[in-house]
Amino acid sequence: MAEYVRTIAARFSRFVLAHSCAPRHRARLPLQVCVADDGEAYGAPRIPALAGYTYDISATGLSLLLPTVVVGNRHLTFGSRVLRIGLRLANGVVNFYAVPVRYEQVESAGGPHFVIGARITAIDGEDRARLAAYLRSLRGVKEKAARGSVANVSY
Repeated sequence: MAEYVRTIAARFSRFVLAHSCAPRHRARLPLQVCVADDGEAYGAPRIPALAGYTYDISATGLSLLLPTVVVGNRHLTFGSRVLRIGLRLANGVVNFYAVPVRYEQVESAGGPHFVIGARITAIDGEDRARLAAYLRSLRGVKEKAARGSVANVSY
């Protein structure tokens, strides 16, 4: 009986997790990231930006692939840092703020890199619309590919 209850609980947890997150799409998009500074609104010197790429992206967050997690003398994932991100899409640059929720070092052909998972915390309406349009285009490509692969199956 206990095993049956655990099985039901596990299935329910997977169902809730599968339906509570925005769908992520694998995409390698160029981006610039830096620590958002409280003084930037008052004309303080801009903090240098770090170039990187996305690993995946959704309407609520993204994974950044970066060569380091330190910009200037600031650690991108320290404490509750807010990151300012400029993401280059085909339909323009999307600017937003995000908060890191996890990071890990990974090995790649070009040497060690860092993957930072971040949750989008602030994005203006125009940029949100551009990001949503891009994500819809990815979903359409994925659906067309799925239909094409099914259509090519011979029985």
